Amino acid sequence: MNTACPKCGAADTQSFAIANKAGTSSGSVAGLGMTADGSIGVGRGFSTQQTEIAKLTQPPANVFWVQEIVFIVLCLVVMLMILIPSLLAGYYVIGIVASLLAGAAAGWFGWQKLSRDTTKARAAYKAALLKWEHSWLCLRCGNTYYVR
Repeated sequence: MNTACPKCGAADTQSFAIANKAGTSSGSVAGLGMTADGSIGVGRGFSTQQTEIAKLTQPPANVFWVQEIVFIVLCLVVMLMILIPSLLAGYYVIGIVASLLAGAAAGWFGWQKLSRDTTKARAAYKAALLKWEHSWLCLRCGNTYYVR
């Protein structure tokens, strides 16, 4: 496989995956402290640092789980909007049944739309990931290019 830069001919190149991994570092830190009056405090954190090259060569984002969580929360909100007023009015059985039916209807219609949207988005993500996996960076001139 020829990975030389097509722009300047340099052999000093890296794949996006290697450039991203080499320029990204992450770690966690934890600490324990005590104040002058004897109060104890605990701190914990996580940090990720990237070089400019690593930022340039990031893989495409995979955020499908966010849409699914939002969808579940919206179904629960629909159910609660019917259930709570019904329970407060004393219609226990009707409120439970109506909220379950409304949640199921919202879930079914929402899932139909979500599955259509995510099918297209997943296909676009796979194409972008395949392109990223075959993308290279010239370390001499900064050119980015695609190698099959």
